[in-house]
Amino acid sequence: MLHEIHAEGLSYDAASDSLRVKAPGAAGRGGLGLLDAKGFLVGVDLRGHDGRGSVVMLGPHEAVSETRELGATVDGDDIVIASAGARIRGTEKNPYL
Repeated sequence: MLHEIHAEGLSYDAASDSLRVKAPGAAGRGGLGLLDAKGFLVGVDLRGHDGRGSVVMLGPHEAVSETRELGATVDGDDIVIASAGARIRGTEKNPYL
């Protein structure tokens, strides 16, 4: 069964060029970015090859038009995505949150 969590917030840190997605209860590794047609983050799939982990959604599944490896890490209640500025338009206001 899919363990889906709705993201509670986002924060971008310009000094480290990282985006933190607030998602209490999220677990997993890797981080496949779920992006819309404009390159905005819609979700993060943290399920490994064994299918274990969470899928964290910022927006609706229907908005996903492509996937991209992000190498995200889980840090407490946050998912941390490095090099977020250019890779997932992390410096711009996300339309889903």
